[in-house]
Amino acid sequence: MERYDATGRDVDPALAEALVWAALGERPPVPHNAAAMVARTVLLLGLLEDEGLTDRELDEVLVAAALAADDSKHGTDPQQLGAPTGSDRR
Repeated sequence: MERYDATGRDVDPALAEALVWAALGERPPVPHNAAAMVARTVLLLGLLEDEGLTDRELDEVLVAAALAADDSKHGTDPQQLGAPTGSDRR
């Protein structure tokens, strides 16, 4: 499925694939540059949209992500703080 950034340009499929493989731990992380940040954002929004989450579920995902991002700065494991896991949903 194609995904587009705010300008209407499609996300580079090779970059999108590299991001997915890196997220799965199968390949090295993708360098943090503007194109990768846009691709990450567009892909995340697309995945969340495809899930068909309710507003409450979306809020829970975003809160958990914010906590995980904040905790990773401090070396804390989000699971220790009760952040939901994939199996906790639904």
